[in-house]
Parts: sequence; C-alpha cells; structure tokens
Amino acid sequence: MVKEDTRAVWIPWWIDQLLQDARHGARMRSRNAGFSVAVIATLGLGIGANAAIFSVIRALLLKTPPYADPHRLALLGEKRPGAPG
Repeated sequence: MVKEDTRAVWIPWWIDQLLQDARHGARMRSRNAGFSVAVIATLGLGIGANAAIFSVIRALLLKTPPYADPHRLALLGEKRPGAPG
C-alpha cells in the first residue's frame, strides 16, 4: 500500500499508463510481425504519396513562376472553326 502511494506521488499516472501501453504494443507487434510489416509499409507509402502530391501541387500551382514579371504571362492558343467553346 505504501509502495503504491509513494509510486503514485513520484511517477505521474499518465507516464505509468504510457509505459504499460508501450509494453503491450511491443508484445502485440512481436506476435503479429507480418501484420506489423504490412501496416508500416502502408503508412510509409501513404505518407510518401501524400508528400509527393503536395510537393507537385506546391511547385506547379502555389509558387510564383521564376520570371521577372509573372503577371504579364499570357496563354496562347488557337481555335478551330466549328470547334465547341
């Protein structure tokens, strides 16, 4: 009883719970190694794809082009007779 009371005073309860959860997670991860590899690979691919997509969007759409007067750029094109739009 005294040991538990002094432990509760010196170690905050949330740290104790965090350590217990970490130990439990490590045990479960070691029991299901194949599932753990699949989850880690899925998370890695998802995070990598997300970073790649946002890098492309930032480079193409959000950053100003490296020209002296980017607001003076114009889009040239041609319209064929009879074409819609």
